[in-house]
Amino acid sequence: MKPKCKICGYVHLPDHAETFVVGADGLCPMCHDLTAGNDNYDKPRTEYLARLQAMTDAELRDETEHMIWLSAYAANNPRSDYHWQCDLTYKIWMGRNKIDEYSRAHKAVMAQCGY
Repeated sequence: MKPKCKICGYVHLPDHAETFVVGADGLCPMCHDLTAGNDNYDKPRTEYLARLQAMTDAELRDETEHMIWLSAYAANNPRSDYHWQCDLTYKIWMGRNKIDEYSRAHKAVMAQCGY
């Protein structure tokens, strides 16, 4: 059995199965990049990950909507923490095998914005 990423649950990347590797930290390359280092306030990104993992589905849904909106609001700032935080909410939903919840949150934010 191939190892799974501890965050998103991916076993492999479909189009790059031969190059996919779960690292020693148990994370796929994308999840590793999302959680490595510190945020713009010099706090470890893993703190935000731990908060997300501890949330109920309802709390995560609210947080996801919030991060989707903030990431869009910060579109002119590629260094904003909101971008990787939004990506991480997506990965958490993947790990819970409820990716449709991210889509629902995205649609809810779009509706609130008049789209």
